Amino acid sequence: MRIKLYRGASLKEVLDRVKAELGSEAVLLSSRNLGPREATAVEKVEVSVAVEGHQALPSSEKGGFDERLTLSRIEKNIAHIKAMMTISQAKERIPLAIHTNPELRLFFQRIMSSGVEERLALELMTRLIGRLPEDSPNGLVQSELVRLLKEVLVVSPKPGQERIRWALVGPTGAGKTTTLAKLAAHFALTQGRSTALITVDTYRLAAADQLKAYARLMGLDLTVAFNRDELRQALRENRDKEVILLDTAGRSQHHLLNMNELKMLVREVEDLKHWLVLPATTKDQDMASACEKFMELGLNGLIFTKLDETVCYGSLINQVLQYRLPVAYLTAGQRVPEDIEPATQERLLRLVLNDALSHKG
Repeated sequence: MRIKLYRGASLKEVLDRVKAELGSEAVLLSSRNLGPREATAVEKVEVSVAVEGHQALPSSEKGGFDERLTLSRIEKNIAHIKAMMTISQAKERIPLAIHTNPELRLFFQRIMSSGVEERLALELMTRLIGRLPEDSPNGLVQSELVRLLKEVLVVSPKPGQERIRWALVGPTGAGKTTTLAKLAAHFALTQGRSTALITVDTYRLAAADQLKAYARLMGLDLTVAFNRDELRQALRENRDKEVILLDTAGRSQHHLLNMNELKMLVREVEDLKHWLVLPATTKDQDMASACEKFMELGLNGLIFTKLDETVCYGSLINQVLQYRLPVAYLTAGQRVPEDIEPATQERLLRLVLNDALSHKG
């Protein structure tokens, strides 16, 4: 199966184009209205279609075949199958109420299908069952589940007018530099706050150049610090700025020397908050390992990137549940500054329940 996304001004227009290009073999997977940040005068709806077999899909700038999304959908289907197998085979581990209550069973299946670890999913459902009366009326399970998830899916409050000193840390390829540029655009251009950028990422040849290009477009200062002395100097020169954003080199959580070097650098900044940047495409085990090691820096919370490159978000939710770290921002795409949003409990709820949530509670 091959998948393609189409966009257009109306559903009829898009479906007509799909039929003309792919014929009757195309299968409609989903359709949605584009949000305010995505929609344009000529693109208001998006349709996902699939073609069985080896039929070639025409490519376009916005609708080319994306193998990563296809693999993500396969992963989601596998997660769904695993959830069904868990429910049917592990009777000794799963409370009887889940087997006998169709509504509880449905939500447990949704949570497991999103990729949430079985142990964490069972903890949630056990707590949920303890909050329900013996004869729960229809709809109560969902409303109580929403209340429970809002207690455990913690988001970071939006920053006010306080002075901001933030560092983005995380493994290589997490999207730190692009996320930093998006945050800089938000604070400097949207809020009109004096903002300075500092990078200590001198390992990747293109990293400083990429951030320098963003800074130039936004009319901001960028300082490249090659060592602790230069970082101290950069901080002194920008001490009057309302916002200082620090870009760090990607560090493997398994490389002790690199992690110690990062610890020494970030200690130079007074009142610095550390946000761990993790891509949604990262395997659960690797994401958990990164959380555990970067916690040594004293993390203030999480930023998840690349939400547009997967359809299975259980790994994200696992880290929030396991490490009790608040989520600050979510990003989906490379556009600066559009493709970033403050994390909300409603958004996390939709991720964990596969967008099958009607807002209650």
